[in-house]
Amino acid sequence: MADTKISELPAATILTGGEKLPAVQGGANVAVTPDQIVALGSKAVSIRTVTGAATVDASNHDGSLIVVNSASAATVTLADDLLAGSVVNILQRGAGDVTIARQTDSLGLPTGKSAVIAGQWQVAMAIKVAAGQWAVSGALADA
Repeated sequence: MADTKISELPAATILTGGEKLPAVQGGANVAVTPDQIVALGSKAVSIRTVTGAATVDASNHDGSLIVVNSASAATVTLADDLLAGSVVNILQRGAGDVTIARQTDSLGLPTGKSAVIAGQWQVAMAIKVAAGQWAVSGALADA
């Protein structure tokens, strides 16, 4: 069977979700079910609260919600090392203006909007579309 091509194997049955599948975790062989794999993808995002300026990079982004709780103006900088498809949500919890910036990538904004979140309890989302390109939308102040 080791020399059998996948196309030569008999048709498989549909998984029900409880079958044990082999996997490797931390260098050890483990068994995991399809249901467990699906549950991993449906976890809530992590919440990171900052009280001033913050840089969001690949080591701390992971689809997180950045909550900026500051009475004075703050800037959330999107780092260049985030991969295309990365999504960062930013909530202005405090009264201070929150500006979304990037290290060197371009920042795409809706026509007539600025990179400043529209006010307290408003949310904006930044998506890295491709290398060097970000799209920002949501509750943004007028330009």
